[in-house]
Order: sequence, then C-alpha cells, then structure tokens
Amino acid sequence: MYFVCIYKMSIWVFLGTRPEWIKCAPLFVNPVYIPIFVSQQKELLPEHSAHPTIHVRDFCDDRLSNLVASILVADVWTTVATATAGGKPQAVLVQGDTAVAYAAAVAAFHRRIPVIHLEAGLRTRNLAHPWPEEGYRKMIDGLAAIALCPSEGAAANLRAESYGGIVEIVGNTSIDAIAKYQLTPRVGTQVLVTLHRRENWSAMREWFSAVEALAQRHTELQFVIPVHPNPMLRDLAATIFKTVRVVDPLPHADLCALLADCNCVISDSGGIQEEAAFLGKRVFCCRIATERDELCPAYVTLMESPADLNGIFTPQHLLLPRSTVYGCGDATSRVFAAIDAQAMNIGHQ
Repeated sequence: MYFVCIYKMSIWVFLGTRPEWIKCAPLFVNPVYIPIFVSQQKELLPEHSAHPTIHVRDFCDDRLSNLVASILVADVWTTVATATAGGKPQAVLVQGDTAVAYAAAVAAFHRRIPVIHLEAGLRTRNLAHPWPEEGYRKMIDGLAAIALCPSEGAAANLRAESYGGIVEIVGNTSIDAIAKYQLTPRVGTQVLVTLHRRENWSAMREWFSAVEALAQRHTELQFVIPVHPNPMLRDLAATIFKTVRVVDPLPHADLCALLADCNCVISDSGGIQEEAAFLGKRVFCCRIATERDELCPAYVTLMESPADLNGIFTPQHLLLPRSTVYGCGDATSRVFAAIDAQAMNIGHQ
C-alpha cells in the first residue's frame, strides 16, 4: 500500500460513530494518522478505549449540543498535542456529516489547524433531509482546506458553490472496507433492513409497521433488521416486529456478508447505498432525498412515505451491474497521495 511519512506530520482523525471508524480505519496503517475517539457510540467502539478519547459532558439537555461543546472544549487539544512529538497536529481530518465531524472541524478552525474533509461535497440541497447532517456537511466543507470527494458529482457540487479549497476525487473508503472481504454477491432470500435516522423518528412506528406488513406479505423472503442501539428504536422494534427478525448490531464483516447475500435492502442510511450498489443490490431508500443521487434511479429508489414502501417494493431477481461511482476499492491510496501532494502547503498553514 502506498504511503509515506509526510514531513513527520501528524493528522488527527476524529471518530464518534461506527461508520466513521469503518471508513477511517484503513488510514491508520499510516502512523501519520492518529485516531481521536469521542464517546458517542461507545457501545459500538469498545475496543478502542486505549486511544485518546473525548468524553461527552452534560452542559444542557440537548444531546447534540453536549456532543459539540465537549469537543470544542476538550483537553485533548492540549494533552495529546503535548504527548505528540510534533505538538499540535498539522491537520485535522474528519469524515462525512456527523456532529463529531462538524465539531472537530470548528475546533480545528478556531486553532488555525487546516481541516481535511473526507467524503466532501455530497448534497441533498434540503437542510431538513437528512437533518442535521446536510447542514453539518455543508459547514464542514466551508471550513475545509482540502475536500476529498467520493465522486465526480460531489466535486461538481463544490465547484458550483465556488469552493475555495483544494478538491480531490478519491472515491469512498467505505468501498475499500467492503472490497477487502472479497465477497461474491448473489440474490438471496433475505431483505436487509436498517432504519434509524433522526428525521424519521416521528414516523418510525409507521415505517416499522410498513416493513412488518411487507414481511407478512412476502413470505418467500426473510426480513432482517440489525436494530440500532437507541433505546426508543429497540423498544419500538420489540413492540411491532412479529415476522421481521430483529438482531443486535452486526460486526462490519457480518453486515457486509449479509449485504452480499441478501435479496435487496430497505434503509434510511447513507453509506449503505454505496455499499449495496457496489455489490449490485437495490436499495429502497426511506427518505425524501439522498445525497447519493448519482445512484438514482438505477440502484436507489426513494420512498418518501411508508405508503410508498408498501406500494413500490418488489423483490430483486437479478444482480445489478456493480457500481463504481464511489470507487473500486483504491480510495485509501488515493487519499494518501492527495494529502501527500499537499503536505508542504498544509505544514505552512
């Protein structure tokens, strides 16, 4: 794998959710990249407690505000910088559109540390969908010195917004993460279901009920939902699902194996759209809009309401052609090359 130690730099990579870890983990073969964990989804990241960690504190009764404030004032900015030979990092890398990514980008900006945004430029152009992620992603891009875009469409979005930083198209490391398993996809008899997004919470009972109705109607299929650890979602799943099989969150390798083996996917997730398309699977996307619009309609069909899901869902019979819109598994090496090429500029900011 291609990497060099760029001028003895250190790049801090902030992680608070399992998707962030999955997409950033390939970077850590290079010792330049230092993971900084935030105790957001600690139940999904228990093995990483030995790394520098920011603990979420209670400043108010709003979870997102507490998360952002904890990162802004965290002593990690001084303690880790003191323990690191090079002092403060030469850059901070954040991934995607989470509250952790947004807060780390703001904190770095306040400290005049260049921000590198992995998975930059994706847009729905609707601040309510997904909320709050669409806003976070746009604000991170506004602060970023380097935008690492997953696709040509994402880069075009930034150019249309007159983005002033460096734009590089690198693909998405999520594809690297799934490609390493060397899976052979097939059209199976299971339907993978993942539903957890905040903008769907108010209607989640209706979404779950729609999925249960599909499971009862399509007895030739087995609907499986690895339920999110959110207590409200787990309680609701226990109440509604009788035919749908409810399982705990799966290890990434097991989830990818299920994705490769399933019939199709019902989801409100963002990243799974890329992974499913890479494996030739259709996604019935339970959202009003998707930032992966390059996959519509060939791979992703938007379901704006539970009624749409019941009316439009049909099982998949043949694999779709493998999508390489978001890369073919070489994004990590392209990320290293793009950042190495800018190392001197970063070091002087």
